[in-house]
Amino acid sequence: MAIAINGSSPIRFTGTPANNVDITSASFTPPSDSLLVACVSADTNGNADDITISVSGGSLTWTNRVERDPGEGGGHQAGHCSIWTAEQPTSTAMTVSARRTAGDGSTGRISVKVYVVTGADVGGDPIGTVGEGSSVTNDITPNAYTSTVNNSRGFGCASDWNQLGVPVSTDTEDGADYAGALSAVSLHKAADTATSGSTV
Repeated sequence: MAIAINGSSPIRFTGTPANNVDITSASFTPPSDSLLVACVSADTNGNADDITISVSGGSLTWTNRVERDPGEGGGHQAGHCSIWTAEQPTSTAMTVSARRTAGDGSTGRISVKVYVVTGADVGGDPIGTVGEGSSVTNDITPNAYTSTVNNSRGFGCASDWNQLGVPVSTDTEDGADYAGALSAVSLHKAADTATSGSTV
């Protein structure tokens, strides 16, 4: 089965919660044997502030696949990104929640987009490889990772603390801009990467 983004994927959800308080998606019903991919973008108050995010929902096991925080240094400031996944074995109504467990409670925005993916290699480890980084360039085409299997699909997310408007992509994006906070984007490749070993 080819990889596809299922129409049950809920709309982006956002908030500025206190620490250890959830923001929660609308209810949705993913099909059986789907992969849930939660892309989290968050604002922080300073370029030295790390935050900790957790994702939950559907009594599923969520795995933090990749993360970037301001405390890692590099060409960025005051933004967080992370991507989480969970496998959904049965079709049942559920919600997804995200919370900040440390740093900037009640002052930093959290924005989450959840993708429901069908056709992924669930039942084992559906994630081949990950990549992360930062840039001071406003218009970038980063080499994010090298694919590890044929016919895979790439996902990503970003935060723009400079807030230059809703980010766009030549792939398939879901962007947002929050006044006084950050711009955020979650995206996936418009098509599968056909050949293992390709730069994505």
